[in-house]
Amino acid sequence: VFSIISELAGGITFGILAGTLSAMLAESNASEQKADEQIEALKTFMSSKRVHKTLRRQITDQMEYFYKTKSVFDEAEIVEKLPPKFKKTLLLSMYKPQLQTCPLFAGLDEAIITKIAIILRPYLGVEGDSVVREGEVGDEMYMVVKGDITLKSSAWPKFDGKSWGDGAFFGELPLLGMGGGPLRNKHVYDVTCTSDSDLTFLLRSQMTELERDYP
Repeated sequence: VFSIISELAGGITFGILAGTLSAMLAESNASEQKADEQIEALKTFMSSKRVHKTLRRQITDQMEYFYKTKSVFDEAEIVEKLPPKFKKTLLLSMYKPQLQTCPLFAGLDEAIITKIAIILRPYLGVEGDSVVREGEVGDEMYMVVKGDITLKSSAWPKFDGKSWGDGAFFGELPLLGMGGGPLRNKHVYDVTCTSDSDLTFLLRSQMTELERDYP
């Protein structure tokens, strides 16, 4: 009786372990296969457009590194499929602490903070990534969820050489009509990631909607 019970327990335990390992391997293989497919599609596209080999290599290396450090699946698409209640709860848990400490949003109503958290879009800035460039028209403002960035500016010396980290925001000046150029809609500094950084961003159209709904 003892032997039978021991063998049954061992069989069940082995079955659970084997099933778990099999699921983990299947998930890993699916992720790797999807990454390989996207890299191959990117290579084919750049080849068809006659992109220079050096640039192709740089872009491919960057994307391969991206897939090693980040999920190959579209996070925004995954979150969008969640029921509204869980989507709101998840996004608030991810972004609310940073939004509440961000000087630009300090003191805003809970309803506005919730709305911003829901419409924020994720962006992974890998080390060396130039996120915005001085003199370009700015259509997004960014917030650093986790990471480090440096600023460089010839127009505004007070920004030149600045290093910012978690909770920092940038790119808001053109959206608020305080940027460079005749229309005040251009970035006044370059922003480069000095480490792999999780960023989020708001589009100009989303900012306009927020101003309309919450004057």
